[in-house]
Amino acid sequence: MGRMTLGRTNIILAITIMALVTTGCSTVKMRPVTSEAKDLSVSLKLDKTSQGFILSVKNQTNSEVIIDWENTKYIHPKGGTEGGFTYGTETTPEEGARAVGNIIINAQESVTRHIYPVATRYCGRSCKWQFLPPGTSGVYLVYRVTGENREGRMRITGDLVK
Repeated sequence: MGRMTLGRTNIILAITIMALVTTGCSTVKMRPVTSEAKDLSVSLKLDKTSQGFILSVKNQTNSEVIIDWENTKYIHPKGGTEGGFTYGTETTPEEGARAVGNIIINAQESVTRHIYPVATRYCGRSCKWQFLPPGTSGVYLVYRVTGENREGRMRITGDLVK
């Protein structure tokens, strides 16, 4: 049998791939976070792609609660908020431009959604998401309790680490 040798180009390529795997191209991890308030119980965890979150919301009131997606924002590790969320189902820039509709949660019921920050999405011929960056990240959740005609706000964050 012939002897296999690695050429200089193959060695450089292997080193480059190893460097990318151990540095910036790796995904982040996050310990699931729960937050309790008078109106809601909220759980936030990283989805399996490390590109979005799984948000679970339990309505603890005796009225409908409406999640206001237009005013709910992504909390970016750089500090502050940066854009809203989508459900990650859009495949074209045109679909990506549409806003996510509000969610109505009936009294004492729960809803779970996969949400993806618009700030980490890019649309060329199709829409894709980047990995979430490391640091403190999360959701600034805005909601309304319809029976009591009032708004509420919650900040749910977790530490994303490599």
